[in-house]
Amino acid sequence: MTEQDRNYFESFVQLLFDELKRTGIEYCVERNYEDLPYHVDNDVDIVVREDQFSKFHDILLKVARLRGWSLIMNIKSCGGARCYFGHFGSGQMHLLRIDPVHRLHWKGMDFISAEHVLADRVPHNAFYIPSAGAEAAISLLLRLVYHGYVKESYKEHIRNLVNTEPHVFSSIISHKFGDKWATEFLERVNKSDWDGIQSSTSTLRRRLFFGNLCRRPIGQILDWIRYMINRMQRFFNPVGLFVVMLGPDGSGKSTVANQLVLNLKPIFQTERAKILHWRPGLLPPIRRLFGHRNGKEDEDFTRPHQAKPYSRPVSLMRFLYYTMDFILGYYSKVHFMKAKGMLVVIDRYYYDFLVDAYRYRLDLPDWFLRLFLKVIPRPDMVFYLHCNPEILRERKKELSVEELNRQVDEFQKLLHKLPNSIGVDANRSLYEVVNEVTRTLLDSAIRRAERSR
Repeated sequence: MTEQDRNYFESFVQLLFDELKRTGIEYCVERNYEDLPYHVDNDVDIVVREDQFSKFHDILLKVARLRGWSLIMNIKSCGGARCYFGHFGSGQMHLLRIDPVHRLHWKGMDFISAEHVLADRVPHNAFYIPSAGAEAAISLLLRLVYHGYVKESYKEHIRNLVNTEPHVFSSIISHKFGDKWATEFLERVNKSDWDGIQSSTSTLRRRLFFGNLCRRPIGQILDWIRYMINRMQRFFNPVGLFVVMLGPDGSGKSTVANQLVLNLKPIFQTERAKILHWRPGLLPPIRRLFGHRNGKEDEDFTRPHQAKPYSRPVSLMRFLYYTMDFILGYYSKVHFMKAKGMLVVIDRYYYDFLVDAYRYRLDLPDWFLRLFLKVIPRPDMVFYLHCNPEILRERKKELSVEELNRQVDEFQKLLHKLPNSIGVDANRSLYEVVNEVTRTLLDSAIRRAERSR
């Protein structure tokens, strides 16, 4: 990261801390704060008081605008939000994620009191951090409750923090789980018995469930209702992105898709990005239904046009089968991924039928294939990677120049019929192509975020 790059992050984060101090917002940075505000590791987690959360959120967006950062995505939950920002100064792209939370909860059940954490906060440089005991409790419980393990790189740090403030650590654990669990965790952390801690996850979750329900039955039921309402809102208004890459063989669809995911890693981490080939994949390949155990598709995409099309009845059956996958697979897989805030990239998609039905050995009229466009779920963005046929032929020699010319013409005609479709010149270097695709997608996400505010 260059000095200029650091300045973009530092000026944003420093002004945010200054504004929070000026307006009297109570907050603390959860963890990984050692180099703030001079170095930001793309992710800042901040605990805020619930009655000040709305004001904090407004200040965050205001500071972002003042420093030239654009809101790309804002994923709201019943306990806070995940806010993704982008800065495009000096021809460079910078991405930053800030996660403000007012509740530390799992499925609507609080496992650490935010007020308890804020009550023990301590100043650090020009901002606030949790006390050692509170930070130990957060670092231990956050991944343990959610995922059933303690992050390896945190283990020694947690142990040192607990030894610094064992009474605060025990107090926070005891508040939600009882004295017995507080004592047990304290002993196991001191002994570095991480396997024992991780093996207790199921019991810990049950204790959380019954403990919250017994202490405040009406309040907990209302929390669950709010949690379910939030999940439903995210399902019906998903904030993730569904992108399709189109182009003839050799245009670089798979390579661009992989590089796009890498470029957007600060937003869509590995577990929040999915690349699919051709279709969602809810239904198995037809060949598997007839006893073939390998998971390959029926068509060999590395050798297109090598086999003749099937008969009309067989073509119709295969087409309807895979069209069901595009529709049902979207609503049972892709849409759920979008609801989680994921990036889903599919190359070819249904649209490839309209350009190269021969590849799928289909003998069906074009008007029939176009008819189903009305029921096929639409992506948020379609990128057509345009490349000269001669260059395509040099990259992939399976198809003739004449066939490639035909496909290029058909893709260009199709481009004008598809909503949210963009043509990208793929005759250029991979770096230029990927940068254009990334920036175009982010610009679209920024416009969508502005409309939803």
